[in-house]
Amino acid sequence: MSKYFNGFPFGVRDKRIKLIKAILDFSKERSPLWVTLFISFVLTQSSVISLKHLPDFTTWIVSITFSFLLLFLLRLSDDICDIPIDSVTDPDRGLPSGRIPERPLRKFRWIAIAFALAIQFDHSKALIFSFMVFIYYLLFFKFKRSISPILQPALLNVCFLFITIHGTLLFTDTISLDSLMIGGFLWLGAIAHDYAHTVRDRTDLIKRPPSPIHRHSPKMLVILSSVCYFLSVLMGGYISFYLLPYWSFFITLLVTTCYILVLEINLWKKPNMSSARPFYVWGFVFFLAPILIASVEFFFKS
Repeated sequence: MSKYFNGFPFGVRDKRIKLIKAILDFSKERSPLWVTLFISFVLTQSSVISLKHLPDFTTWIVSITFSFLLLFLLRLSDDICDIPIDSVTDPDRGLPSGRIPERPLRKFRWIAIAFALAIQFDHSKALIFSFMVFIYYLLFFKFKRSISPILQPALLNVCFLFITIHGTLLFTDTISLDSLMIGGFLWLGAIAHDYAHTVRDRTDLIKRPPSPIHRHSPKMLVILSSVCYFLSVLMGGYISFYLLPYWSFFITLLVTTCYILVLEINLWKKPNMSSARPFYVWGFVFFLAPILIASVEFFFKS
């Protein structure tokens, strides 16, 4: 890697190499770049499918880039904030173990935020909204440890709603009902996914120390996850019949919902990690697949 920095003074070159290595190591362990990029693409399409024509290509790239940076920064900031907790529950992870240096990643966050704002200089409304989003998360992570763990998934995953609104502002300079409903559909699905992800029974907690959210019973987490999925399905149904003229969205939503229902029944019977895993993995597919399939139909109709 050092051959790319031969033009820099040694100290600067060494710092940049450490920064890039820290980013790549963290990404490999906690937020694979190709996965984050794919999710960013789908979330951008959640704004596109409510349009009547294909968006400007450059603006589309800006939207994907902002989504990618926001998702990566949230994963990074959440892990930095949780280092004291992860040092007990997941001591082998890169950040709590010290294997991945924390200091260069903290610097990277400010560089990424500045870049995410700079690429929107000619989209004033989206730029102002992006600035407000970063202020929101700055406050969230500052006070996260004093916020009830049961509320944290909702407050963190509101980024799915933010990204949809941001994309609509980029493409149209307005916030539409479509973007709010689609963003709400994604937000509720993401909250449900996170609650399911934290389900552990007593046997699971013997193998892995509990985190603060495990003060609540696994049954409570299953109930919260199920309620959020149910509300997300209702919102998806409303979107299908009243907002989007794409049958592919409704059909995909129907198929994934039926499968999720089967997994949910299993999770209610056995609220533990092994039952929760297929539920939250396919639960993620539940709210991404309809957007992805509908965007294909949108492309051919445009």
